[in-house]
Amino acid sequence: VQSPDAFDALNAAGRRGLLTVYVKFYAVLIPGVYTIYAFIDTRSRLSQWLMAILLTAMYSYWLPQIWLNVRRGVARRLRIDYIVGSSIVHLFLPVYFFACPENIAFIRPTPLIWVLVVYNLSQAAVLVLQRFLGALFFIPAVLRPDVYSYCASLPSVDEESC
Repeated sequence: VQSPDAFDALNAAGRRGLLTVYVKFYAVLIPGVYTIYAFIDTRSRLSQWLMAILLTAMYSYWLPQIWLNVRRGVARRLRIDYIVGSSIVHLFLPVYFFACPENIAFIRPTPLIWVLVVYNLSQAAVLVLQRFLGALFFIPAVLRPDVYSYCASLPSVDEESC
């Protein structure tokens, strides 16, 4: 038997959780958009470097997955076509705005955008290589943690000694 009061309590808690997510999202989005606009509006070298640092931080979205794969020792979480496809789609707008001379925002092309492209694609390459070579492939053997083998062979028991 379900109680309508219990459903309302869960629904209210769910609404509060969703509200928290939206507040945090917009608290980062609005100042972030303003900051990006302020960096793009100026033509100085410093603003270009700050924009490159900001975009690098924004495009580090594969790093948590790489870290999770290393911590858990499992690398078959995401499909390869998803990793490659989403990396390419995420790079479309920055490459358009910062590499195309005829973009709609009239932003001057900068060669620093190719650093972002290499950085993002190297993260995707690490994820793909983790899938094939193991989650800890890039960590030297000396620094790897000891991992329990669940497939360890049991010692054979000699029936005559029992």
